[in-house]
Amino acid sequence: MRKREFIKKSFVKKAVSIACASALFVAGIPSGKAFAQDAPDAAVTAGNTETAATVTGGSMEAAATVTGGSTVLAPAAADCMQKIYENLIKDGSAFTKNQKEIQEFAGDQIVYAASINGNTITITVTGKDSYASSSGAWDYVLEGDYLTYVSKEGDYQGDAYFSYLVGAAADYLGMDSDLVTGYIAGLTNKNLKSDYYIIEKDTAGNPLKYKLYVGGAYDMPELGQYYLDADSFAVMSALTSDYTSGYTQAWKLRMYYTGNKNSVDIYIGEHDALTGLAYQSLVEAVKVLQPLGYEDFIANYKEISEVSKDVYQVSFVTDQEELKDTLNEVADSHYKYIKVHFDTPLPPSLFSTKISVKAGGTDWINVLNGNGEPVKYASSNKKVATVDSNGGVTGLKKGTAKITVTCSDGTKLTCKVTVTSDPAVKIGGKAYKKNKTYTVKKGKTLKAVITGKASTVKNTYQTSKKKIAKIATTDKNAETVKIKGVKKGTSKITIKVNGVSFTFKVKVK
Repeated sequence: MRKREFIKKSFVKKAVSIACASALFVAGIPSGKAFAQDAPDAAVTAGNTETAATVTGGSMEAAATVTGGSTVLAPAAADCMQKIYENLIKDGSAFTKNQKEIQEFAGDQIVYAASINGNTITITVTGKDSYASSSGAWDYVLEGDYLTYVSKEGDYQGDAYFSYLVGAAADYLGMDSDLVTGYIAGLTNKNLKSDYYIIEKDTAGNPLKYKLYVGGAYDMPELGQYYLDADSFAVMSALTSDYTSGYTQAWKLRMYYTGNKNSVDIYIGEHDALTGLAYQSLVEAVKVLQPLGYEDFIANYKEISEVSKDVYQVSFVTDQEELKDTLNEVADSHYKYIKVHFDTPLPPSLFSTKISVKAGGTDWINVLNGNGEPVKYASSNKKVATVDSNGGVTGLKKGTAKITVTCSDGTKLTCKVTVTSDPAVKIGGKAYKKNKTYTVKKGKTLKAVITGKASTVKNTYQTSKKKIAKIATTDKNAETVKIKGVKKGTSKITIKVNGVSFTFKVKVK
């Protein structure tokens, strides 16, 4: 991974930083979507369970005005930037946590710091060697009653750092930083305007400057009206067979998922308590991700509740260890979570549909996926290859065979087996030739050495005249067979290996 990409991804992998870099409130990142349009001249209904504040003149009035009628925003305190800075760099802040993570990863290759000079907070990154491209300085300036940042095209770092300033400002103003982050994300996703958060744009609609009000606490009634709708999931798409994960946050809700179309966990978190907003958000998330079986969920899941069906299970998440292990910092104690787990296994298939083995060799048929375990294996040509109850295929002699695998769910799969060689025998150190005569002295033994013997098939031995030459070996799995000369004369010997007969003559002198 390129080091600059690491810097970016380290910001977007956890709660607050993801909120920024996933285009939750920084316009156009990374999907390229520009939030330049004003809201339409109508009551906003999409994405809320109740009709939201009426939009007039193409933009939403400041939230304080919407609810208070004539409330005037208070001016920013003279020392607000110092207080915001102190909240930015305090232990446990999102900024310092991310700072530690990056430096644990990169060591002294990256120096990541914040400073303040009057009404300007500067975040500086100094990277060495391969991290040099991550270097830079970003200024966040108090202008009147607003904390501002001048955006530069393609500057993901500066945009991501602004999210930390948002959190620090919320802490300074005595607000829940997650709710403020969600509020701004919601405004941005739905292209709504508020005097609390302003995006100045150029004529093409590209963001030039972000402005965050820092004069007092926000009145945010929209938090109780909107849910995560299609706008919130704009950077997500239907799941595939590839394993992915994603996170989004808006209003007082957040969503995290991990998995693929066959098996996925989708978490919805709502601040304080799960309500109909969480229900609507869960339904919308499932519509967007479209795991297998989602149609049944959409048709039948009608209220926020625990449900268990064959394809999906919905449960309230109360296990703190699960939240900690799965959601990490997203598992804020102020949020309550509900999870839907979809599990529709892929149909059974074979790891390989062709196998090649030598005589006496063994390979394995591996069944992948599915709920149906293999219950039966069968060979079409047991003289060429056999298969055991565990899918072990053993070659006997040169040729081909088809192995049929029957699964417990009724699925039948086939694998072609090619045996590339026959078993072989050397007699007295010489290659076997049919009906050739080999000699041995009376009272001595002649050895027949076998190669390519299958452990699953027993040998058979036969002599036409036991009084002349007898088989001294009794082990039916032997790879060396001893033939003892008894008295002068000639006897015909047959050794059968893997069902293949080797017939020759033994002359006793």
